[in-house]
Amino acid sequence: MPRPPQLDVAGQFYHALNRGRFKSFPVQSDEHFLLVCRYFERNALAARLVERAEDWRFGSLYNWNRGKCGVSLTKWPIRRPPGWIARVNQALNEKEEKQRRRAIARS
Repeated sequence: MPRPPQLDVAGQFYHALNRGRFKSFPVQSDEHFLLVCRYFERNALAARLVERAEDWRFGSLYNWNRGKCGVSLTKWPIRRPPGWIARVNQALNEKEEKQRRRAIARS
């Protein structure tokens, strides 16, 4: 049986199973920012929940494609490049996949 959530020293809840699961690291270039966003925006497509990334109604690409604001945490620091939807729908190439794996391993 898992332990119940406890408060840490800052008063935040944590659970033993979730420690280290969610990591963050700074994205330092526009190229890497777009790679990270593309990875997240194509998650439903990669999981085969939709045929096109923009069809996932719970994703940011869905609302952006329809010109609706939806729920947004913050505006992107750069503009989405031309052909962004087509780019998101393409699988990561070998170089991009290596970059993604290296970033995850580093964090």
